[in-house]
Amino acid sequence: MVTTAITGGTLVTNTGLIHADILIRDGSIVGMMTIPATTTPDRTIDATGLLILPGGVDVHTHAYDPDPLMQEGFDTLSYAAAAGGVTTIVEMPMSEPAATDRATFTARIPLIESKSVVDVAMYAAVVHGQSVAALHAMWEAGAVAFKAFMCGGSAVMPPVDDAEIVAALEVAQQYGTFLTVHAENDALLRAGVARMHAAGRTDPLAHAASRPPMVEAEAVRRAIFLAGQVGAHVHIAHVSCDLAVQEVREGKMRGVHVTAETCPQYLVLDESDLATRGPYALCAPPLRPRSDVDALWDALRDGTLDLVCSDHCGFSVEAKERGRADIFAAPMGVSTIQGMLPLVYDEAVNRRGWSWHEIVRRTATNPARIFGLAPHKGSIAIGSDADLVLYDPAAPWAIRADEMLHRNKQTPFSGLTVQGRIMHTLVRGETVFRHGAITVGNGYGKFIPHA
Repeated sequence: MVTTAITGGTLVTNTGLIHADILIRDGSIVGMMTIPATTTPDRTIDATGLLILPGGVDVHTHAYDPDPLMQEGFDTLSYAAAAGGVTTIVEMPMSEPAATDRATFTARIPLIESKSVVDVAMYAAVVHGQSVAALHAMWEAGAVAFKAFMCGGSAVMPPVDDAEIVAALEVAQQYGTFLTVHAENDALLRAGVARMHAAGRTDPLAHAASRPPMVEAEAVRRAIFLAGQVGAHVHIAHVSCDLAVQEVREGKMRGVHVTAETCPQYLVLDESDLATRGPYALCAPPLRPRSDVDALWDALRDGTLDLVCSDHCGFSVEAKERGRADIFAAPMGVSTIQGMLPLVYDEAVNRRGWSWHEIVRRTATNPARIFGLAPHKGSIAIGSDADLVLYDPAAPWAIRADEMLHRNKQTPFSGLTVQGRIMHTLVRGETVFRHGAITVGNGYGKFIPHA
């Protein structure tokens, strides 16, 4: 049995800071203490002056693998995850073909186990016209939850109607899991885009104008209402505005089992960045005014929003550049996973006065708990997987394209400088990233079926 000691660091648990060493054996944490002189580990990692954080659990990522366009893949996505301190990802089902039945779902598992350097769980897709039997089959194959679009977001995942949402909620309830929805009103969205085209607007801010907050908030309200009627758990993806936050808050106050996430692009950037960064800041829902950014932070702190995830989308530079002349010609989605944790940590702790354990709870503990990955993932505790990040809170990091490990090197965060840097990432006790480089071979990561 291989034993590793991490010494000299400060542990950040989900309740506070502990000055202790960590002892790891066969991929799990077996001790948090001062390593006794009688113990001789096989290897020692010096973490003096560093924080030791639980590895991030990013529950909203897009590898598009298999992907004939080579936009991303479990290899490059996992490299960027490891470099960004993310040790577990939950992958969306928007591959080509999408994971809409048992065959397409299980076909992705060998891709994970031959390519990824971090651990991966997967969603099952819910699409228009699909049989309920297909949902049961994908759950049996290991899906951790179900995902649907309420609007026309992807050719491979046509949006569902309300009856199909209810059917999927009923299946999710049967298995003790949930349905995640991309919540935007399809009719309002389409009308908004048509209004921009009629006005001859193709500038970046036309995207935001075509999808005002009511487009998101109405769909959030409807999804929560349907979940309440079924008595099921609904999870709201990538909340971007205060109006949607209010719907989530009211749903929770009524006793509906609703959880919700937001993303670093909505917590750090605002619509002025859409104007200046153009297609590289193009996402759905769109970036919002600064007042919405502040409202999201308030909601994250009071528990209305449960977690932070990346919604990483690895579209190619060529595809994004199509939006220079016409913002509607570019695909929606941004490359975010490598910068997510340093950006969110910096904003939370250094700019908004949060304690370290408060933000760790939103980026590791809560997502692991909600998605059924705890207690192995998301916490520093005896018996948990040794998924750990050595983080230097004092080191400045200027985010540059040439340091990005995802396939598309462009990110909406390029040029920003944060205080804090990922130095060393371990997955199940093995170093997967250190000082700018991936240190394990493809396939170290594992597929994680539902518990």
